[in-house]
Amino acid sequence: MIVLAKLAGSLLYPLNLALLAGLAALLLRRRPRLARVLAVFALAWLWLWSTPWLAERAARGLESGHLPVLPAQLPVVDLVVLLGGLADPAAAPARPDPDLNAGADRAWFAARLWHAGRAPVVLCSGGRAPLSGAASAECPDVARLLVDLGVPETAIELEPDSRTTLENASATAALIERLLASGRIGGRRLLLVTSARHMPRALAAFRRAGLDPVAAATDHAGRPERAFSPALLLPSPGALALSTSVWHEWLGRIWYRLAPAR
Repeated sequence: MIVLAKLAGSLLYPLNLALLAGLAALLLRRRPRLARVLAVFALAWLWLWSTPWLAERAARGLESGHLPVLPAQLPVVDLVVLLGGLADPAAAPARPDPDLNAGADRAWFAARLWHAGRAPVVLCSGGRAPLSGAASAECPDVARLLVDLGVPETAIELEPDSRTTLENASATAALIERLLASGRIGGRRLLLVTSARHMPRALAAFRRAGLDPVAAATDHAGRPERAFSPALLLPSPGALALSTSVWHEWLGRIWYRLAPAR
């Protein structure tokens, strides 16, 4: 079910939707007016979502409720929960180290929170994402990165089974109960670390699982300080990637509203 939902959602990403419209225009050549409309739509749609101007504005809409904060501005809690989605796991011998992406800010910020004394434990949550093709869970590699950033192994807990944000939340809730029972942590207060545009969906998922996290957003992509210039209307691969991540969040929020509670 999860894989089917991911596949269906991916068809609505800007690039894929433009390709589908372009393909439809080719198949409908015998209806030239409709074919022209579809071809123009495909080109205009792809161009718009490939511009930094639209991509950054869309990202700011998701991030507006979770502005950047310093570690000292956040409360002292029982643990930091670091969500995955920041690396492709290592696959020795071809790739002995994980391949970090733009979301790697999450690990850096989680390490900063630990060094600032915001929590004694960092919980890495994240297994193999659907459609990723990964051979192993992500969170062990994220733990290696945290150790490189100065967080001791004794301060790190792993949750390697979840595949989605909803599963991140439910698996984390279960692990927190085990950590409480063992005396590893003293309460359920937590800071939730993820990308700012992912934070609204993540908070909803964790609250649905019975937790009440404090948002610790990072990896902000919107740039409100950047003044408009015609160059922002030039398409770029980076802007298209950002737009795709925004659409991923929009579609994910719709799916979570439709998905039955567990």
